[in-house]
Amino acid sequence: MTDQDWFVCPNCGEVLVGDPDACKRCGSDKETGWSEATIYDEIELSSDFDYEEYLQDEFGPGSGARGRSRWVLIVVLGMIAALVAMLVLR
Repeated sequence: MTDQDWFVCPNCGEVLVGDPDACKRCGSDKETGWSEATIYDEIELSSDFDYEEYLQDEFGPGSGARGRSRWVLIVVLGMIAALVAMLVLR
């Protein structure tokens, strides 16, 4: 088999032999590039993904929901302090 006898489907990675009109695995074809009905068939999504754990792994402690709420509280308190200062100094 030479390089011209086969190619890899750009959608799913299936090795296609010859010059087929469509991929036998995912339905991708030369016209559309993929089939909307099967585009996500080969994607394996984990249902046990923990977003809080991901945030801590990527950005360190205090970056989860609690870390965000602390920042929101600090910003709100700062805005209130600025408003009070403006009213007092008037």
